Amino acid sequence: MGSSDKRLKRKKGGLIALVILGFLCLPVISASVDESRFQPYLEKHDNGWIDWQEGLIYGIGRGYLLKNENSRIRAQRAANVIASGSIVKLAAGLNLDDAQTLQTIGKGQAVVKLRAFLRDRSHKSSFVEGKDPYYEVVRVASLKGVS
Repeated sequence: MGSSDKRLKRKKGGLIALVILGFLCLPVISASVDESRFQPYLEKHDNGWIDWQEGLIYGIGRGYLLKNENSRIRAQRAANVIASGSIVKLAAGLNLDDAQTLQTIGKGQAVVKLRAFLRDRSHKSSFVEGKDPYYEVVRVASLKGVS
């Protein structure tokens, strides 16, 4: 085999490697173009969720009839208060920097008393029948609405 045959084989090997690399990059290029494939990021928690795309915090609250003297009005008011409290708790869990939240400041050596002024509104309210009936209320506040 001469040196020209070796060069030809190297060129063919390089060309094949380039073609394979090109095919591997196609899905990455096509995925970055199609923005409609991405869904809004919702960070879900037991007591609500955060919609990062819209900048909203949703808090869930339940007011049980049995714990509120079988009064629907009192149960609904309790659910509203709990839902607003859930928003404040979720806001307290937001990162202040790359490592800390309000909950982790002081690492157990400090007490943080959290007071919040909240501009929230009703999002959804429903009465759930059953063995232990309750009102479930969802309240929503802008991420900028908790101070």
